[in-house]
Amino acid sequence: MNIYKYIGEKIKTIREHAGMSQKGFANKSGLSFYKLKRIEEGKHKITFITLWIICEVLNIKISDLFTNIESQINCKQM
Repeated sequence: MNIYKYIGEKIKTIREHAGMSQKGFANKSGLSFYKLKRIEEGKHKITFITLWIICEVLNIKISDLFTNIESQINCKQM
């Protein structure tokens, strides 16, 4: 798994756990629905600013997205 896919899946899991739809989250964050969908699919190379915005809306620390990352990603794919 690459890092973008890993982070996207974590964002999706946390968003769903918070009871937010993609459209609702996109509206609240100011991101487009399409961009959020691509981030959650791991198909968008997310910037730090976008990551920060997402974490603010989800009320989490950026470091929360990187828990156990070493065992989940293949660093050679980066």
